[in-house]
Amino acid sequence: MQCTICKFDFEKVYGSIGKNKINVHRTKPLSEIKGNYIIDPINDLVHVCPNSHFYVRSKSAPYMIEEIKGMMNRN
Repeated sequence: MQCTICKFDFEKVYGSIGKNKINVHRTKPLSEIKGNYIIDPINDLVHVCPNSHFYVRSKSAPYMIEEIKGMMNRN
C-alpha cells in the first residue's frame, strides 16, 4: 500500500514487515458527520503515511489531500 500523498510504500522500504502498514485519514471530519452516517471506505478514507498525515492535520481545519500534494510538487 502506498501513501496517497507522497507514494511512500512501507513494504518496499521495510520488506514483508511493512506489508499493509499505513495510516488512514477520514476525508470528512467527524465534526461534519451527523446522525447515523455510514462511512464509505472508498470515498471517505485515504491511505496516508504518518508524515503526510501529520501535515494534513497540521491546522484545525485539515488540509485537503490535493493541497498537500500541491505543496510537495512545488518543492
